[in-house]
Amino acid sequence: MQLMEHTLPSGARLIGYLRDETSEMPGYNIRPAVIVMPGGGYRWCSKREADPVAVQFLQAGYQVFTLYYTVAPAPLRWQPLMDAAGAVMYLRQNAAALRLDPGRVVVAGFSAGGHLAASTAILWDAAPVQQALGITGTEARPNAVV
Repeated sequence: MQLMEHTLPSGARLIGYLRDETSEMPGYNIRPAVIVMPGGGYRWCSKREADPVAVQFLQAGYQVFTLYYTVAPAPLRWQPLMDAAGAVMYLRQNAAALRLDPGRVVVAGFSAGGHLAASTAILWDAAPVQQALGITGTEARPNAVV
């Protein structure tokens, strides 16, 4: 397993757990991806809803990313949604290096993270998000939501 970390322009952190490449089954080197969004009432991101969940998706064959999105005390407004949509875009833009299928990006969340995952699925193209991220197409739309 390879561990990676990327800081989005907003300061949100994306922690990636990437499966090792295999020469025995090269067809499995490109995998679906899931972004795990832990809960915490938009006040913090709960560790118990991050790593334990990420490990289960990793074991199931996904490239897994945990998003530590913007939380209080700042006035949040659209920022967590911009973090989530920005994370989806980042994965798609770096799909080859991250060995993931850009057409199979899933968002999953729990509690406030579940709200954020659902919001990402339906509001990825909201005007404030589009303007902030420079969205021109569907690059911030997840393919599925859990």
